[in-house]
Amino acid sequence: MPKGAVTILVALVLMVVFMVVLVQTMFIVDRLVAVDQVIGTAEYARGESRPAPLREGMLLQVGDTVTTAADSYVGIRWVDGTRAKIGPKTALVLKRSRADKLRKTEETRLRLNWGQVWFRVRRIIKGDSKFEVETPAVVAAVRGTVFSITVSPGGQTAVSVYEGKVALQAGGDNALVGPRTEASADGRVGINTLRMSETALAAWRHQEGVVGPLLTLSEPGEAPLRTTDPYLVVSGKTEPGVKVEVLEPPANDTARVEFATIRKVVVDREGAFTARIPLVEGDNHLLVVAWDPDCRRTEIRRAVFYTSPAARMTAHCAPDTLPADGTGKATVSVTVLDADGHPVPDGTPVRFAGMEGLPGIARTVGGVAKVECTADRPGNFSIVAASGAARASAGVTARISEAAPTEAPEGSQAPEAAPDPVATE
Repeated sequence: MPKGAVTILVALVLMVVFMVVLVQTMFIVDRLVAVDQVIGTAEYARGESRPAPLREGMLLQVGDTVTTAADSYVGIRWVDGTRAKIGPKTALVLKRSRADKLRKTEETRLRLNWGQVWFRVRRIIKGDSKFEVETPAVVAAVRGTVFSITVSPGGQTAVSVYEGKVALQAGGDNALVGPRTEASADGRVGINTLRMSETALAAWRHQEGVVGPLLTLSEPGEAPLRTTDPYLVVSGKTEPGVKVEVLEPPANDTARVEFATIRKVVVDREGAFTARIPLVEGDNHLLVVAWDPDCRRTEIRRAVFYTSPAARMTAHCAPDTLPADGTGKATVSVTVLDADGHPVPDGTPVRFAGMEGLPGIARTVGGVAKVECTADRPGNFSIVAASGAARASAGVTARISEAAPTEAPEGSQAPEAAPDPVATE
């Protein structure tokens, strides 16, 4: 073959290889890793740059190293819902995080130098996709599971699997670690496994943001709250795609702790939420619940004691007379003032009693609370309203309506009277 032809052939081959690599590169994208929680002090180092403070909302890049101080935690998440919780005194390196759109594969590789990290790999890793964590002693390959890895100062590695399975490689040894199982390796002796203790299982159940979705409340705080505001602001943070609900106590029985009303809360794209929850007088026991797409849940309880500022009230009923057939309606209006004579805040709850069918609670608007009542039996009724230190009542009378005389239809003739009977002998 002439020398020129060989040169052309080599150039064509190189061009084809270059085009293949170029096409593959066009379809390979980075999988974003977002920092969604920072508790305490944490830093990240990018390349050769000096460590800088790590903050919520930042995006990590391949090659970044995250380190945490004592009593500090960092939460990071991927778009698919996979999440890692980095514990105190830990150094974690993001070595690879990418997706191949052409081959429909994903690859994530992390290195844990020391410390502890909890993982929730949400989706099942299939085919050529990989999610791996390497330590000085092992390589852990995950297929969709909840697990943790701890590296001691000497490099010894402990793996705890709460759900799913983790494949471990340590030197020439391999082991498949199943759920509720722990394993350890130092890179020299092999891999040792044992069943998880009850103490370890109990500790796992308290790993918020790993076993269940992340859920934090900025308000109200953990300490029991006393307030005269009829509404409670509940705000916090969860993971994108998670549903949040607030369960409220029944409005007609403030002493009960059972939850009657489920109020769905709007969660924005960043996982933040705020809700305004109406309170009832006395103890309010609220339960905030976060549900992820896999039906895992995290819950937070809060206790609030609400005192109505009502000091005076007046009540009247219009009309004050009803037919006792269940069709007529009367409106009971209650004006509620505070100790200074001002209308109480909108939403102040007023309790009503005295007739069947009354709502247990009505809330004020412009200092006035209103309810409607009906009666299906005759009698004199006294409707009592109460809020805080204020009480008032209004009377209503239910009477049986008199039947109206029946008129003959127009154009018809009245029936003739029957003749008086004639006596016979």
